[in-house]
Amino acid sequence: ICPAWDVGSAFGAMSEAQPAAERAMLAQIRSRFVRRNERLLRAYDSAAVDACLAAQSLSDLLAAHAPFAMRRRGATGDEYFAAHDPMAVRRNVSVPVLVLNAEDDFVCPASLARPDVIVREQPGALLLNTKSGSH
Repeated sequence: ICPAWDVGSAFGAMSEAQPAAERAMLAQIRSRFVRRNERLLRAYDSAAVDACLAAQSLSDLLAAHAPFAMRRRGATGDEYFAAHDPMAVRRNVSVPVLVLNAEDDFVCPASLARPDVIVREQPGALLLNTKSGSH
């Protein structure tokens, strides 16, 4: 369970909080995944490859890669974020859970943690925010 209430917002916050980390991640994803698999990806959806390569943020990249992740040409970023939102499936967890979130987490910043929702709606869950620990 990730305490990010909105996965799209979590990745969207990176451009402001950690711009250098975001640029590094974008470069690595482009070179180590998109470029290495470009022929195969283009055979499936060339427009999505172009969108991935043109993405200027992680949010843009995640939205652009939706056709691959969702295994459906034309899939949108909104569909991807809805299908991969960990808070949407947390109610299926029926064992006690300790949810950790660090204040310096650049992917899921503490500002996006929703202790009120977790405590109220997730029986047996405890959210622990730490000063450091990153992602």
